[in-house]
Amino acid sequence: MKNKKPNGYWTFEKCKEVALLCSSRSEFQKKYNGAYESSTKNGWLDEISSHMMEHQKPNNYWNKERCYEVALKCETRSKFSEKYNGAYNSALNHKWLDEICNHMSNIKIYNIYWNKERCYEAALKCETRSEFNKKYSGAYNSSLRNGWMNDICSHMKIVGNLYKRCIYVWEFEDKSAYIGLTDNIDRRKKDHITSSNSPVFKKLKKYKGNCKQLTEYIDVRDAQKMECFVIENYQNNNWIILNKAKAGALGGYLKWSYEKCKDVSKECFTRNEFCNKFHGAYKSAKKFGWLDEICSHMIEIQKPNGYWTFEKCKEVALLSKTRDTFQRKYSGAYNVARLNNWLDVLCSHMNEIHKPNGYWSYEKCKEAALLCHFRKEFEIKYKQAYKLSSINKWLDDICSHMKRPQHHIKWTKENCHKKALECVSRIEFYKNHQSAYNSSIKNGWLDEICSHMIVNTKPRGYWTFERCKEEFLKYKDLKDFIKGSKIVYVISKRNNWINNFI
Repeated sequence: MKNKKPNGYWTFEKCKEVALLCSSRSEFQKKYNGAYESSTKNGWLDEISSHMMEHQKPNNYWNKERCYEVALKCETRSKFSEKYNGAYNSALNHKWLDEICNHMSNIKIYNIYWNKERCYEAALKCETRSEFNKKYSGAYNSSLRNGWMNDICSHMKIVGNLYKRCIYVWEFEDKSAYIGLTDNIDRRKKDHITSSNSPVFKKLKKYKGNCKQLTEYIDVRDAQKMECFVIENYQNNNWIILNKAKAGALGGYLKWSYEKCKDVSKECFTRNEFCNKFHGAYKSAKKFGWLDEICSHMIEIQKPNGYWTFEKCKEVALLSKTRDTFQRKYSGAYNVARLNNWLDVLCSHMNEIHKPNGYWSYEKCKEAALLCHFRKEFEIKYKQAYKLSSINKWLDDICSHMKRPQHHIKWTKENCHKKALECVSRIEFYKNHQSAYNSSIKNGWLDEICSHMIVNTKPRGYWTFERCKEEFLKYKDLKDFIKGSKIVYVISKRNNWINNFI
């Protein structure tokens, strides 16, 4: 495992030294991210990467012939996308993909390749789960998905992370001690022995020392308190404490703690929105097992693996008039359809509105802008026209007829309550007045100002077979059931109960 470099390590000379080992900026960034970031911050990048090849292609470079030429070098679409992303995207946008990839294999080997035996072989080459994930992510994900992880990783060392630390102590013959907390005891031992700045390193020159791990990897907040207790205990027993930093100091920056994740999750209505708006918080909550707890107020719309079959994708595709609408409203179905090459079949009824390169001239952008009342409306309805107008500085000119947006409303409790009274459910309140809804959550007013509303959210496990059937019998037919109780319909369909109701 690579040791983290201390602050100030990446000087101009060291950055230049490693940059000379790379042939492109992309390679430089991947191999030496610390040096790359330091060079960018200090304005050295252009100078130290002057020898590198420039891989940026000019606009319209990837025509059909060039795309086909590089596609022939790839065996699968996945490799084509990975190696020649620009060509792949161009082929996808111009609808050449099926034609230029007809020589490729459509079999997704990775789905069947990582069986338990191969995963175990890969796991045996790694010392920790973190290393296993980095080196063999396919095997790691397959093991996680199939519940083999504990079985095939039993030989691995247990290490912590930013949220799990253990307490350790270095004891010396002269009755002195250094107490610390770490996420990896083996790495920390090496750091103390090799780093000349460490008080342990200096002490080891004169006296024999012994390192002991005092606790398992425990929650970082408990570890901080424990370290203070251990230091106090050693002091009471007449040990000389070598620590310079204050007890409880952490070596890593805890950006997304439990409290912060919970705080930002209150601004979101669904897990999907939480993931999109605060991806770092979502990832941390998922990793450390907080997700279900901090998302308990959200509506559950996550589909299980394998949910989007061809039939289900077709069902929702028929509800969309364009591919853009299909992707926006049903991104899960759209992505599955794209990966399985079903898009052309599923979208055959749709109106194609994709514009060719060079379509959005000044006149066309102005023409589209005249159909809109606000800039935000222009941006949403004609995204590409808005983007080009912004780049070419036409916006002020072509949007001069538009109304200015209303001044920002201060969402006091009274204003939020007025908006809430216009709605019959929290879902309607969220959809129609999102800012008021979010302010109500932040300030703890939601329950009070929504007391008149119909409660739509049920606790997990509420919708049993009997309750779903009872709900179904309230409607004339399946079509009315879907319209009137969509969430209950989804739960019933997922559990294959629909046929028992009819």
